[in-house]
Amino acid sequence: MKRSRKTTVVLLVLVALVAFAMPAFSSGQGEEEAYIAVISKGFQHDFWQQVKIGSEEAAEEYGVDMTFEGPASESDVQDQVQMLNNALAKNPQAIALAALDTEAVRDQLVQARDSDIPVVGFDSGVPEAPEGSIVANASTDNYAAAGLAAEKMFAEIQDDIENASASEPVKIAVMNQDSSGESLLSRGRGFRDRMVELIVEEAGRSESDIQVTGNSAYIADDSPTDGEAIV
Repeated sequence: MKRSRKTTVVLLVLVALVAFAMPAFSSGQGEEEAYIAVISKGFQHDFWQQVKIGSEEAAEEYGVDMTFEGPASESDVQDQVQMLNNALAKNPQAIALAALDTEAVRDQLVQARDSDIPVVGFDSGVPEAPEGSIVANASTDNYAAAGLAAEKMFAEIQDDIENASASEPVKIAVMNQDSSGESLLSRGRGFRDRMVELIVEEAGRSESDIQVTGNSAYIADDSPTDGEAIV
């Protein structure tokens, strides 16, 4: 069967989890299949359905009992917290987690660590997790990826930026699903920071020409906010 990049990545996550789970079984803790809980950021979107397919393929290939869960919306942080609580109550051999909000699951991650339950982060991983609670990550560097997107866009509009003025400004819009998910925040900030760098370093403009505006979650303390030529 031809696998997409998404299913292949999740298969690799499950392989890692099986590897971490096997010592528990070789030491005689049980004869049943290893149980692994996979908790994603969402469920309804096609992306997460592809992740589910990858998880199911990997579970079948490696002979493990696997459950896949995710909240209906990527803004339903508390639903994901409850799913993680439920998974921990089943004493799994391992957990795969794409955290919506690391701070919201900090206590659960500490519990998993203290219970010797390995947790592997995927998608965006589990940034700033408690020390020792994440054994591995198979994740995207969203900040860097968004910076690459900024570079590609800048190449197309550099001439406009160089000639921008207050009377004829260049307006660059960045639209995200929300301002709470870590992956979305990283993407927005990565695009912002790289675009500002390019405008100054490659287009020869001053930060005083730039105005970063919009949702406060995407404005840093050092973001230029007073310019009128490039908004």
